[in-house]
Amino acid sequence: AVSALACSPAAPASRRRAPSAAAMGMLYTGAMDKGQMHGKGSLVYQNNEKYEGDFEHGKRHGYGVYSYSDGGRFEGEWVDDRVHGRGVSIYASGNRYEGEWVDGRISGQGTLWYADGDRYQGEWRDGKMHGQGTYTYADGDRYEGDWKDDRRHGKGTVTYAAPEGGVAEKYEGDWAEGRMQGYGKYFYADGGAYEGEWADGKMHGRGVYTFPNGNKYDGEWSGDLKEGYGTLQYVNGERYEGYWAEDKAHGKGTLTYLQGDKYVGDWSAGKKAGQGELYYANGDMFRGEWASDRASGFGVLLYANNNRYEGAWLDDKRHGHGAPPARAGRPRLLHRPLAAPLPAPSRRHLQPRRRVALRGRVVGGPQGGQGHALLCKRRHLQRLLVRRSHLGAGPADAARRVAVELARSVTRS
Repeated sequence: AVSALACSPAAPASRRRAPSAAAMGMLYTGAMDKGQMHGKGSLVYQNNEKYEGDFEHGKRHGYGVYSYSDGGRFEGEWVDDRVHGRGVSIYASGNRYEGEWVDGRISGQGTLWYADGDRYQGEWRDGKMHGQGTYTYADGDRYEGDWKDDRRHGKGTVTYAAPEGGVAEKYEGDWAEGRMQGYGKYFYADGGAYEGEWADGKMHGRGVYTFPNGNKYDGEWSGDLKEGYGTLQYVNGERYEGYWAEDKAHGKGTLTYLQGDKYVGDWSAGKKAGQGELYYANGDMFRGEWASDRASGFGVLLYANNNRYEGAWLDDKRHGHGAPPARAGRPRLLHRPLAAPLPAPSRRHLQPRRRVALRGRVVGGPQGGQGHALLCKRRHLQRLLVRRSHLGAGPADAARRVAVELARSVTRS
């Protein structure tokens, strides 16, 4: 039988769930069996929302179309008054989901297209991105990998769209709660690269950073800074090995220069400070106190020919009283800075800006807790160059060589 019947309240159970017939008054037109909606029919709600499709024993069951008062629309399969199976949901905002539903919620395989060009394609569970999936942003950025409750979690790769004529940045590795966590590799647009451990989205633990010019740091990290024990190897053969704090040499360390000179001793904030020994390639050696990368305080300069100066120093020069050397010569001690701090990676923790509401509306808002996330605009961080003076035949070296030769000539005479 076909009947137009005013029914008791029945409408979508919630605006966050697939429609169900149990809330508001409605008008049914269609086939009936034993007083129940059964077969093809149309159900209009008091709020002017409408279902057209199959019914079975008073419930929406089979294939049907639900039209929302705001212009949104769902078309697909129903089981026992709930969306279940495959379906297409078009939202008033212009977003569109096509895929699987389970018991009124988006679950299984599906694709969500955002009105502004973003897209997620992959697995869902209870209305959230969960499992394997790919999120592609309108500007070309892309994440492909594992998801858990709308967050990147597990193994995944994010590739950032390159500017015109540029090189794309890329991270591949472990994620936890939407952040880089565990082991991963980050490749920079300028040619630099980091491989190692991450924590809370930052380089943390053991890792290797390779500079664009070939210099390499291998050691411990904390919060994107060199911290602990590590080695900075220069491409020209020079090398620092020792302790670091807040991205600078700090504590005990050894700096070996290109021409064979070597400093062994204390460091503070990236400079020689405290007690240290400087060994020259020709056999000379200075042992004493340092401040701000220069010999300052008490120190002993031993020449290869056994001549020596013992006394006070200030800014790499003899200062005040001291035992004079056996022969003439006022060598200035070598000093040079280490590499500048490493650039922090441009970690843009891209998350879907919003997740689909099961009713058909989009919930948007700033990132917070377990909730929704905003897509941040790209920020191209300018890389810091490694600034350091190259060891060469400077005035200090020349003075030292002249002094040594004078001492030797006087000894021979």
